[in-house]
Amino acid sequence: TIFPDGRTLQIGTVHNLGQNFSKTFEITFENINGVQEYAYQTCYGMSDRVIASIIAIHGDEKGLCLMPCIAPIQIVIIPIWFKGVKKEINKEAEKIKEELSDFRVHIDYREVRPGSKFFDWEIKGVPLRIEVGPKDIENNVVTAVRRDNGEKIKLGRENLKAQVKELLAKISEDMRSKAWEKFRNRIEEAKNMEEAKKLAGERKVIKTYWCGKEECAKSIEDEISLDILGITEEVKGKTCIYCKGEAKFTVHLAKTY
Repeated sequence: TIFPDGRTLQIGTVHNLGQNFSKTFEITFENINGVQEYAYQTCYGMSDRVIASIIAIHGDEKGLCLMPCIAPIQIVIIPIWFKGVKKEINKEAEKIKEELSDFRVHIDYREVRPGSKFFDWEIKGVPLRIEVGPKDIENNVVTAVRRDNGEKIKLGRENLKAQVKELLAKISEDMRSKAWEKFRNRIEEAKNMEEAKKLAGERKVIKTYWCGKEECAKSIEDEISLDILGITEEVKGKTCIYCKGEAKFTVHLAKTY
C-alpha cells in the first residue's frame, strides 16, 4: 500500500519456494507417471504491518479513524446531562445501548465536559458517536456524528438499529472509496527518466516500462533513488524507460519502508 508520505509498505507476500524446502526436508509426492518428485511449495503471509497501514491511511489530524468492521468500539454514546434530568438521560442512553446490542457500544459516564469526551473518542477513532440530551428525548431523536467526516445527523428513535446499521455501512463505503482515490492519485506514469525524476521529487509512485534486463533495473534504481516494487504485467508496444529498447514488463517505482 501507499502511505501519506508517498512511501510504500509491503503488507502481504506470495513467494514461489519451488523445491528448495522440500529437498531439505525430503517432502515428496508421486506424480502422474508413478515417479517420486520433490514437492513444489508456495508461501503466503500477512504481517502486523497491516495495523500500521490502517492507522496511516485512514487516520487524520484528529487521530485514529477506524473502519467499523475493525473498531473495538463501533459506537460511543455520550449522555448530555442537564440539572435535574441526569437519571432520565442515563436511562435513555442504556435503552439505546440495549437496542444496539448487535454492535460494539460503549456509554461514556465520565464526569467531564462533553467536549472533552468528544475529543477523546475522536482520537481513538470510534466510527460513530451518538449524543443524547433533553431536547433529543423531547423530539424523539438522537444526534449521530460520523468520525470520518464530522457530519452530524439526526436519527429518529424508531427503527434506530436499522438506521445505525445503514450509517455504519455508509461510513465503511466512504472510507474505502476515499482510501482508493488517494491510492490511485499517488500513481503516475513516466515515459522517460526525466519524467520519472520529476515524479520522484513529488513523492509519487511511478508506473513505467522495463525491458527485463538486470543492468537496466539497477541503473533505474540508482539514478532515481527508488526501488522497483515488482512486475505487474507483461506488455507489448512499449519502450524501456532506460535503454529505450522494447519493454517487456510494466513496473512500479517508489521509496519503501
